[in-house]
Amino acid sequence: NSAFSLVGGFAIFSIVGNIAYNINAAGGSTTVAEQAQAGTGLAFIAIAEGMTTFGDGTNVMSVLFFMVLLTLGLDSTFAWVETFMASIED
Repeated sequence: NSAFSLVGGFAIFSIVGNIAYNINAAGGSTTVAEQAQAGTGLAFIAIAEGMTTFGDGTNVMSVLFFMVLLTLGLDSTFAWVETFMASIED
């Protein structure tokens, strides 16, 4: 779990750095810190931007990403239901 979070952090901030670089190359002026102000929605912004660089695999990566989100949501739901049911049974 920790390794996944570490790799995810490198991936997200690499994409955010690329976004800041592209803005600066187009004549703008920004930093990675300014681009990372989105908070919890940062992953959605960065992953959506990163998926555009996959070329022919963009659609496949988009489907995989949203399937991962779906399974994570279902897993969280099962944990909540299991906790609720255990408290009722006890």
